[in-house]
Amino acid sequence: MGAGAAPEGLARVRDATPRGGGRRRHPRGRIRTERRGLLPDRADGRRRAHRGGDGAPAEAPVVDDRLFLEDVRFFGRHGITTAEQTIGAWFSVDVEITLDLSAAARTDSLGETIDYGAVARRIVEIGMRGRVNLLERLAGLIADELLRETRAGQVRVRVRKLTPPLEGLTGTPGVELTRRR
Repeated sequence: MGAGAAPEGLARVRDATPRGGGRRRHPRGRIRTERRGLLPDRADGRRRAHRGGDGAPAEAPVVDDRLFLEDVRFFGRHGITTAEQTIGAWFSVDVEITLDLSAAARTDSLGETIDYGAVARRIVEIGMRGRVNLLERLAGLIADELLRETRAGQVRVRVRKLTPPLEGLTGTPGVELTRRR
């Protein structure tokens, strides 16, 4: 086909009738047309899912809402050295919880969000319960509990040891973990 023949060729394809006159028997005896759209139906007879105008699948809106709580403090005896286990240290925890907050923004209802007071109390309970060797373990315990107890899609936890009883250490050691459903 040359450059001028394309419209004629398209017209022939568009006007062509499928074999059987464009109709075939439905399994229950009704007549239905063969042509429903540009793409054929699936082999199992189900229709294809509706797609947006750009051809992308219709999806739920992307939610990137975050509830955060910073500098929740507690005293604990976490660590590997004898000094860390006997003297102890102050810890600071930051959490960032990703979830859909649109209902809370619309209704102004605490029931549509996560109570950050309850989150703070839970962090302190976890931090003061028992003893762990590593900050990684402590952050993991907090992240896992918050994921289990809330409807968060993702939780980011940062734990810092504010007053480590370690000679010669300057700075604040810490760790940050992210957990997703």
